[in-house]
Amino acid sequence: VVSQYFVRLNVVDQPGVLARIATIFGESNIGISSVIQPEGHEGESVPLIFMLHYATNGVAAKALAKIAKLPTVKGNLVMLRVENFE
Repeated sequence: VVSQYFVRLNVVDQPGVLARIATIFGESNIGISSVIQPEGHEGESVPLIFMLHYATNGVAAKALAKIAKLPTVKGNLVMLRVENFE
């Protein structure tokens, strides 16, 4: 299934975390449409929200499995397929 995806994860608020996650998406050939990272306090957990470009479900799931293994990612990841009815 090829679709866009909404991804939400909790990460430790420290420099380089967003870059590492974006690198994994890039290595998986998945583009990022948008990112929201609310301001937090360094060292604490904050949500990180992505809207991804079109990708297959398998490729997106593999990228998220790599991301989930990062020590700065805390808790469960959420990945929702975004349907476009145009």
